[in-house]
Amino acid sequence: MKTYKYSIFYRLVYKYANIPLTIFLALYLVYWGTGIDKHLIYLLPFLLTLLIIYFLNKHFLMLYKIMAYKIEADDEKLVCSNFFMSKKSRTVYFKNIEKLDGGIFEGKPRGIMRFCDYESKIWIGFYQNIINGRELGTLILSKVPQPVYEAVLEKINKASKKKKVK
Repeated sequence: MKTYKYSIFYRLVYKYANIPLTIFLALYLVYWGTGIDKHLIYLLPFLLTLLIIYFLNKHFLMLYKIMAYKIEADDEKLVCSNFFMSKKSRTVYFKNIEKLDGGIFEGKPRGIMRFCDYESKIWIGFYQNIINGRELGTLILSKVPQPVYEAVLEKINKASKKKKVK
């Protein structure tokens, strides 16, 4: 069984980076908020900062739910564990994967890659920054059912055609 883990740096970033960023943005929020009564123009940066905080934390909450910090793979399954603040472990069989999206599964060089297990209706995600991430992505692509593989190839081909057109 092959094990894929994140380096300490990326584990810290993916688990805790939103905390100092949110605090930093909250300070700006207070600054812009106190200026609104003096000049109404401060409302625009206040709302923009509020939107950034919202989407930043929404993204991190999604990561907390689906991102496994340790993935073990063999010929028939993936064992995903070390989720944020959880000791749970999920086993996903390659034959049960019904959908792959994000990252290299859609022809993008970066981004979170996700797969869905249709039996338990769970999503698991990982970034390419996981140690040997390309190898893990290739392994998943080589083991999924043929229709899923073909759908991913179609997405990659569409993405590469769009790049050529531009």
